[in-house]
Amino acid sequence: MLFRSATVNGDIAATLTKLRSEAQQRRTSIRVWFDVNATDAPQIRSGDTFEQARSQPLGGQDIPAGTIRLRAFRGFDAAGTALTDWQPVTATAGSCDSIDKACVTLDFSGNPGRDRVPFKVEVYEASSPNGSSRKCVILPTLLGQVKTQQGDGCDISPNKF
Repeated sequence: MLFRSATVNGDIAATLTKLRSEAQQRRTSIRVWFDVNATDAPQIRSGDTFEQARSQPLGGQDIPAGTIRLRAFRGFDAAGTALTDWQPVTATAGSCDSIDKACVTLDFSGNPGRDRVPFKVEVYEASSPNGSSRKCVILPTLLGQVKTQQGDGCDISPNKF
């Protein structure tokens, strides 16, 4: 499973990098949703609306549903105040405008909105949510950098950014 979580994490980082570039080239915003549903295979959706978004499986087609899971976290509240801990976001469908959605909007410059920075997506084995297989992709600043970490490196405090 360790290989599968690393593959999914790499897919998320590559997809976010590609979508940032696409937003810049098209000079438009792109919304990105992360599937945090425990019963499905991990996937990422992108587009203008959730209902019309492109869906992309993560980690290839060989990952059994429910074995690899995603968690999305944010570091600021709706008012832009830094939180002392990562706050989990679990809903997938709907607008990216709500602070509690597992999504991020990349603006026409490819940057995430202020209320989503830092934004982190964790990838982990369902059987070991805090184990060594834990990987993450982080959008730490408004500059839209994409960073990857693993294990304890995913325990980053929002105050460090």
